[in-house]
Amino acid sequence: MVSAKFSPTRRRIIVADDHPVILQMVRRLLAEQPNFEVVGEATNGAQAVILVQSLKPDVIVLDVAMPHMSGFEAARRILEAMPSVAVVILSTHTHEHFLRKAKECGAKGFVRKQDASERLVRAINTVTEGQEFFE
Repeated sequence: MVSAKFSPTRRRIIVADDHPVILQMVRRLLAEQPNFEVVGEATNGAQAVILVQSLKPDVIVLDVAMPHMSGFEAARRILEAMPSVAVVILSTHTHEHFLRKAKECGAKGFVRKQDASERLVRAINTVTEGQEFFE
């Protein structure tokens, strides 16, 4: 008898960051995960909002400080249009004020860039399971 293999649901992800090195690092980190698919990249907040509306991802990973629109404002607009998208804020800022603002804009997760290699994958898995990730 052949048993069926468990296949985790693929998580479609958009990454938005205005720093090319960070964008590349996050893409590479997520590409290592068999159940993650990076379906788009944005280099500013306004572009992120447009991409989410057209590509309909499960998750968007947003930098806070981006041109044309902050990650917080982009998160608000994204969630107004598509409340099912899980938003994870990725930031260099470590002050509690940024964590509080992330929660206020509707983000389900917050990861500091310096912790991304250890926590981003876990954060994405957590928020796509309907839970919050604010460690």
